[in-house]
Amino acid sequence: MYARSLLLFALISFPLFASGGSYAEKEKMREEERFPRFAAAIEKTLPEIMRKYHNIVLEASWEFGVSARLIIAVMLSESLGNPRAHSHADARGLMQTLPALDKEVGIYGDSFNPRTSIRKGAKYLLMLKERYKLGTMKRIVFGYQYGPGAARKASEARIARDPYVRSVMFAYRKILELIPPAEAAQRR
Repeated sequence: MYARSLLLFALISFPLFASGGSYAEKEKMREEERFPRFAAAIEKTLPEIMRKYHNIVLEASWEFGVSARLIIAVMLSESLGNPRAHSHADARGLMQTLPALDKEVGIYGDSFNPRTSIRKGAKYLLMLKERYKLGTMKRIVFGYQYGPGAARKASEARIARDPYVRSVMFAYRKILELIPPAEAAQRR
């Protein structure tokens, strides 16, 4: 009797155990709860970003061999598509690159110019993968935010918990939802 009461209490008190759906569906719901404003902002700004910057993103993607969706996800997390974004740390433009990065990536110019900013960001993502050998997408994203040295030292658990990495990966998944692969290919 006691065990049955305890089970009934658990099912009423903790609907997660009683609810249907896969682990992936539950994780998606948790992510939506963590980033409600960001999810709404992505849905609102993504069509505008695609209209304005899709061709530039595709060019940079082809030039540097970096996923167009990753470029857009970083752009969303960094500036929400605002080409005039300027941080307190002096990061500038759509991809929020620092002026000191110009020399490292070999792309000079006004970071507030969308083409320049997207190319710098895409080239840096490529460098994090190839020059610094960071490997996984999450580690590359972590390196984009904190630098390659920090990315090499960080544990997988630290990277998985990082708010910036989580926001970029959330944006990446949202882009996959909102722009299926077939539709992305038609835009070319």
